[in-house]
Amino acid sequence: MRDAGFGGLAALVNRQVWRDSEAGPPIVERVLEGMRDPNPVVRMRAATAVLASYSRQTAGDRAAAVGELLLAEENLAVKTVLVGALIADTPGAPQTVDTVLEQLLEGADDLPEARSEATRGVTEMLTYLALVARTPFAVRVVERWCRDAASRSAAVALFAQSCRDYLRHDSRDVQEAAFRLLGTAVEVSLSRWMRDPSAHRAGAELSEAQLDEFKGAATVSHEIAQQIYFASGAFDQKQARQVRADSDLDVFAELAFPVLQACARFNIPQSIHKAVETMIFLAPLDEPRALLAIAEAVPIGGTYAGDSLVGDEVMPYLHRLLAEHRPLVLHDDKGIAAFRHLLAAFAGAGNEQALALAYTFADVFR
Repeated sequence: MRDAGFGGLAALVNRQVWRDSEAGPPIVERVLEGMRDPNPVVRMRAATAVLASYSRQTAGDRAAAVGELLLAEENLAVKTVLVGALIADTPGAPQTVDTVLEQLLEGADDLPEARSEATRGVTEMLTYLALVARTPFAVRVVERWCRDAASRSAAVALFAQSCRDYLRHDSRDVQEAAFRLLGTAVEVSLSRWMRDPSAHRAGAELSEAQLDEFKGAATVSHEIAQQIYFASGAFDQKQARQVRADSDLDVFAELAFPVLQACARFNIPQSIHKAVETMIFLAPLDEPRALLAIAEAVPIGGTYAGDSLVGDEVMPYLHRLLAEHRPLVLHDDKGIAAFRHLLAAFAGAGNEQALALAYTFADVFR
């Protein structure tokens, strides 16, 4: 009954008509007392009204008050509610929130391994602060994650997910910052992935630390390629949804292609496919750039080109090139070489459409 009572009081505080009534101040005071109650359920119920309880304060004062509660809280469920409240004031009080997060992470500059909603919320705040507000702690933390991406893959993966909307931000500075950090994470992971080619051979004996780093590098590659894919609008188009037009897609493509190409160099089918899908979607912006990048991404041999779902994605693209951009694939030396490479990759893997196309356009395939 007591837990439910605090839930009812919190519901009243969240309604402005009650906060502004004569009964409002004592109810708010009681809810604030509940936020320091020994019972975590009471604290959680009260925390749902924390923003409303401090609604008359400035964003900075409110963020500081919520931050104080968050730093004192030990229960994960209550922390999750308080993190959600702190997110709301992040744009209005970035420096205050940056200071709270520095204290919350206790100088460790890292996140808990558990992918809780609280951890996701902290990552969301750090992402905004690092990319938009450029506050010192958030910038330092996120840059450190990306410079050590293979070992901090869980944090980088969450950052990449939080980064998605910023990849299409109205500000080019924000876009460039987001792609720069993701590019750093991919390049660092790729360097670790390629450091010892013998480690990728079947039967290679790897230490637990090596295995963790390889898994981390692969996770970074796939997650970043996937988030760029979603941010581009390729998925929305495939689902027959309206594609976003709220930012310059030319700028997005210019920044995205180098990162996508780096993701594909891991030669991991999942990473290659997300990169290729995104490149095909962006191809109309610059057909030669896309054709060369897709050809570089698709390996000859291996399992990638033999996947029927991959063929269903790439072969229509090749047919479109022949129908709409014949000079590029029939008369341009680089275009011919790239087209021939793709046709050889899929025909060599037994793709029936590629084989038919190879026979039909023997001059290209020769």
